[in-house]
Amino acid sequence: GKLTVDLDGVRVTTRTEDLAPPTGRGKAPPSTQKRRARVRRPQSGQVPLQLNVRGMTVSEALRDVDDYLDRLLLADVRRGSILHGKGTGALRDAVQAYLASCSFVSSHGFAPPNLGGDGVTEFELESGET
Repeated sequence: GKLTVDLDGVRVTTRTEDLAPPTGRGKAPPSTQKRRARVRRPQSGQVPLQLNVRGMTVSEALRDVDDYLDRLLLADVRRGSILHGKGTGALRDAVQAYLASCSFVSSHGFAPPNLGGDGVTEFELESGET
């Protein structure tokens, strides 16, 4: 499953398998206190540069796009691309609309023709620096 984790005021949705119990000495907190988990940040090499959503339904694709964006942000990777194919355009339109709705996506557009053209959407994420 997925969980939403608060990382110093930044809410991140991540897969449960990416979470690990906190390390350290001491007793376990009493059950009346909030329990904390440490998020293992993926290394930039562990996050693919391109997500392939061809053949998925729109809802499946957007779920995977959301997870992909979370993983890129956690790995501090600021660029990525989504291979949605050309087909009917349903995935292309949904991916473009979703990225346009994300406040942390600074830009998005189609890849150059030699890199997939309108079958691939490339994007940049904001750096997170204020």
